[in-house]
Amino acid sequence: MNEFDQLIEDTLYGRRLVSYADSCFVTNESGLELLRCKEDILENLEKVLQKIDISLSAHPITIRQFIGLQYILGGYLVNAARHDPRRAVQFIQSLCPMLIQKFIAKIPVFFEKKNNKFKYGISLPQEYIELINSHINSERSEIAATAQRALEKLSS
Repeated sequence: MNEFDQLIEDTLYGRRLVSYADSCFVTNESGLELLRCKEDILENLEKVLQKIDISLSAHPITIRQFIGLQYILGGYLVNAARHDPRRAVQFIQSLCPMLIQKFIAKIPVFFEKKNNKFKYGISLPQEYIELINSHINSERSEIAATAQRALEKLSS
């Protein structure tokens, strides 16, 4: 297992959680490290996401075991925005509906703009807007509603 695979696994299973004495918040330190990763780790992340996809397709309830899933999704979105957003959209479209919905929901979170700067220093790719728009009229009402909320958050 290489260092990136270890980072991804630590993130997914919450192996490097840090809590602070004066706070009730817990931080997934490996997840934050994943979000800051500048190297192209799309292939590493896609392997893990495919395993999650297979697991969720068979047993949707298993999503709870993936403590750091939001960081994996965000890490993938941010890393792909740096390296190959078109590839990311094609990959996301190949996943189960539950993961597609989760990815759409996370786009505004990881591409939030504050003081005219994007949260992780990378701008929102047009391909991600197109991904959201492609699900606005989804036959799955929960995905359509998530896409609508995502667009509203991005435009506010």
